[in-house]
Amino acid sequence: MPSYDRNTVVERYRQLIRALIPYEQQNRLLEGLNKFSQRLPKPVRQLIKEEVLRLSSLTDAAADNSAFAQFPVQKFTHFGVKMCLDKIGAQILRQESALYKNRYTIGVFESITNSEVYQAHIKKTQYKSLVDAFAVQANSLSDIDFGEGFSICPNFTLSSREFLNGRSCVVSAFSPMSVTVTTKRPPKVATGTRVMFNLPAAVGLSPEQSTQEYILDRISFNRETGQYETCFELSAQADQTIKHGIEKYIRSCVYSQPLRRDCEIARVIQDLERDRIVENSPWMPIYVATQGRGHRPLMALVTRANRNEYSLSALRAKRNFTQLVQELVRYGEAFYFTGTVKGVSSTFRLAASHRLLIEHGLFSTVLGPLSQAEDFRCLQCRIQSIDAADKEKALSIHGGSKSRDKALMSLSHVVFCKDLTESVRDLAVLQSAPVTSVVSQCLIDEEQWAINEIMEDDLDRRSEARYRLEKEAIIKVGLMKSYPATVADFSVRGMRLLMESAVQIKPHEWIKVSVPDLKIRNEKYQVIEASPDGRMLRLCIADTDAKRNVLEGIVNNNQAYFKLRDMAREQRRIHRVIWELAARTMPSVAVLCVDGRQQLERLKAVYSNDNSDDLYPYVRVGELVPLHGFLADRSTDKPRSGILKNMFRGAVNSMLVIHCVRKADKRLVYLSQDDFMHGSIRQPIRNHLAQGKTDLAVTRMHIQKCTPPNSSLVKKRLAQLSKIDKAQCELLANLLHRYTHVLYLTNESSLHIELVRANLCHNQNVDLITRDSA
Repeated sequence: MPSYDRNTVVERYRQLIRALIPYEQQNRLLEGLNKFSQRLPKPVRQLIKEEVLRLSSLTDAAADNSAFAQFPVQKFTHFGVKMCLDKIGAQILRQESALYKNRYTIGVFESITNSEVYQAHIKKTQYKSLVDAFAVQANSLSDIDFGEGFSICPNFTLSSREFLNGRSCVVSAFSPMSVTVTTKRPPKVATGTRVMFNLPAAVGLSPEQSTQEYILDRISFNRETGQYETCFELSAQADQTIKHGIEKYIRSCVYSQPLRRDCEIARVIQDLERDRIVENSPWMPIYVATQGRGHRPLMALVTRANRNEYSLSALRAKRNFTQLVQELVRYGEAFYFTGTVKGVSSTFRLAASHRLLIEHGLFSTVLGPLSQAEDFRCLQCRIQSIDAADKEKALSIHGGSKSRDKALMSLSHVVFCKDLTESVRDLAVLQSAPVTSVVSQCLIDEEQWAINEIMEDDLDRRSEARYRLEKEAIIKVGLMKSYPATVADFSVRGMRLLMESAVQIKPHEWIKVSVPDLKIRNEKYQVIEASPDGRMLRLCIADTDAKRNVLEGIVNNNQAYFKLRDMAREQRRIHRVIWELAARTMPSVAVLCVDGRQQLERLKAVYSNDNSDDLYPYVRVGELVPLHGFLADRSTDKPRSGILKNMFRGAVNSMLVIHCVRKADKRLVYLSQDDFMHGSIRQPIRNHLAQGKTDLAVTRMHIQKCTPPNSSLVKKRLAQLSKIDKAQCELLANLLHRYTHVLYLTNESSLHIELVRANLCHNQNVDLITRDSA
């Protein structure tokens, strides 16, 4: 029969003993033992029972924690017992005595006088202060919902003979059931007075001037504007036709006109903050339209922060892009690899996701040699569906229409891609194997999509204005060959032609072009670019002043005609519409940072989608987002962040934060980036992943310094606010310069889990910035 040591049993089952104490206080100890310890050996059950009874028995021993107290000690008497405790000891006394029904027992005495309990209480308090220090206000990328009580600030005035002798009044709030007007002095009108207001003939409101009865509800003074606000409620006897007209008018103007002052300020602040996130994001949005059973990329939003020609060219292959989107729709995220691999007998050009390589057993054999190729690219891709309501909002905000913008209305998804090439390059193959063959699904498709790059005017590479035309043209190649074509767009220095049939013309060849409608006859052009299928040509005219003067004269003499077909003007409007869509669908968590003396006060707000898992293994708590697990220093007791300090200084701009999540008890174990990439702990992690004992959480933190907020879109947002509050508009314009950085948090766990499982790791000569060295 095995012997059981009392101290060993008590230490092992301490949590069970604590759980049984309330049962003892209610004289239900036997019931608790049967419930929690039914399978334990009888001697162990007896030792647990005796320990519970011992801890619950009363005592009169004097309590003293002065030997390890960290605060001034006070002497007092409680339960008739002399005590010498500091404030932490007093807190432990209250907590423990509450567990024993406010009785002074041996368990209370031992907890007060035990240094381990005291230090655990200190650590718990310090951890709570750490979490609170790094908790940041959470905001949503979705538009603010003002509920049913929102109202607009229309661009017309109201007047009535019964109110201020018919003088016109500025309308500060106009809703379907009420109207609020502002005056500099309090109006001498009693509550309940019926007033007939003259409603103007506004587009969407009423075809002609009409009157509507309102009842005065209240008069209040607005200290922020320094004016009196008089609110009128719509009369119950109001004409239903006019009432429905008011509702329709407000719905049509909710995005083209300012809202009520406080609502409009909140909306503009959210728009400006989301603009900072989109403008500085490393993610490139690619807008996709559903085409039959497949998906076609139409355009990409290019900014200074995400501008990367290699990323966009890697996604142009037709079949591979369709496979990628299908995988993204199913899983939401994928890591996409492209490049050239030299096999045993041939060379392969690959374009495949990590799941496709794993499915065909090529991940471990292909990725190592692929990561060492010169043309290797690794893209992290995520997808977001475009809501029909968001498209209508974006068109309404920037003056679009469903009939004119059919291409924008056909958009169904946004594929976001981010370049991770440098973080995955030069992988060391621990178990190398030669590449013998590759399945056809992983090979790159030579047919490519033409993705239109949409960007700001400052980033546009065009040297002159281009005009969208559809004119018939004829090109001559050599002496005898001629082909019909259509002019897609035209500029003084060149044009883009769409051929009716495929033409094999190489770049840098010279051809002659005739466009009868533009009075261009046999002008000599050089081919700059030819599409692989031979149906699109980009041309540049021979560089002579005489020819340019003739073409400039054609444009100057028909300015009204060409102004309507200016592609820069059209692209500017499309740019703003797709910008609005990107601002509502950004795929990763973004932390806005402002200037300030205190480091933690610079973390202003966190924007994220409701279904984002970029904070894993941490979760959002109410309206606060905990960031201590990513930023806080672990070597100090006070809330500090060395990595955040280095990021603001520019010493570090990207790094990984790694946690192991033990599935048995959900315990988190932090790993430094250097240990995870090169350390001996990588093999045990691989074994635990194979056994299902642990989960891996890898989060990339990338910081981007904000560019000056001087774009035309910012000016447009502030201009709408200036219509109702010019002072607040100027204040927000100045506050925009306080935004200094945007910190992006992105979960990369699925990629690194597969790298660990495939026994792939980074070479030690690769320059990696670790958290400890930072």
